[in-house]
Amino acid sequence: PSSQQPFRLLFSALDTHATTELASNMARSRIFIGAAGVGIGLAVGYCLPKMHVLVGIAKPLEDLLTPLVPKPSLRLRYFNFSGRGEQVRWALAAGKVPFVDEHVTSEAWPSLKASSKSGALPDLSVGGIGTFCQSEAILRYAGRLGGTYPTDPVRALAVDEVLGMNAEVIDLANLPGHASIFLPGDPAKYTATAGKMISEKKLPALLQTWEHMLAKNGSGYFVGREPTIADFAVASTIDMLRTGFYESCHSISPKVVDGFPRLNALVDLIKDIPGVHRYREEKQ
Repeated sequence: PSSQQPFRLLFSALDTHATTELASNMARSRIFIGAAGVGIGLAVGYCLPKMHVLVGIAKPLEDLLTPLVPKPSLRLRYFNFSGRGEQVRWALAAGKVPFVDEHVTSEAWPSLKASSKSGALPDLSVGGIGTFCQSEAILRYAGRLGGTYPTDPVRALAVDEVLGMNAEVIDLANLPGHASIFLPGDPAKYTATAGKMISEKKLPALLQTWEHMLAKNGSGYFVGREPTIADFAVASTIDMLRTGFYESCHSISPKVVDGFPRLNALVDLIKDIPGVHRYREEKQ
């Protein structure tokens, strides 16, 4: 009927408007997506040729931002000697990460051992979160807080490689005394024999590999131009070897580090880091 004609014209107009609006929106969307694609393409095209420059500024930027990140309250528990705890202490001190350095006495340890997480030390209490064990895990965490564990995957791999070798060196240095407990015969005789063999053959081969790695990198450190947790770990181990830490119980001669000038220089480099130097002075 003619009375319905105005409504048909109105609906037709509305439908045309909606179709036009939809087409307009789709066109704008295509333009936006196209512009975004061009932008991403330009960004990638600009950044890829300059990736070496971006990598170069990543570490200084990380060093700038790291002190601004709030750090949790930390309590490190270990015995009052170097062992597996010193590398963590040095990493935290070098990274200016505040922590409570709690020393557990040999008299107190038996009663604390049953309630500890793994029946061993060190452990690290992170305020409001919990307590964590395993020295290498704690060391990596300390490195992340202090900026001495690389964020770059390849550099982190290089650091982890050194940490793995450090675990081998420590296991070898501990072997004579520990193994003698489970072997028949005179423990002291076995410890002396095994300690001599490890000091003269096994350990020098691993230390020589480290010496070559330091020579190849050329900075005095294992990875890059700045100290990392790999350097704290190895420096602590070399310091224990050369000061006779492994001699009394495991018959590992302090002379095992003679003839490795770069490794001995690394210990001195680490001890001269202001935070480490200050920590060692306060500890004495």
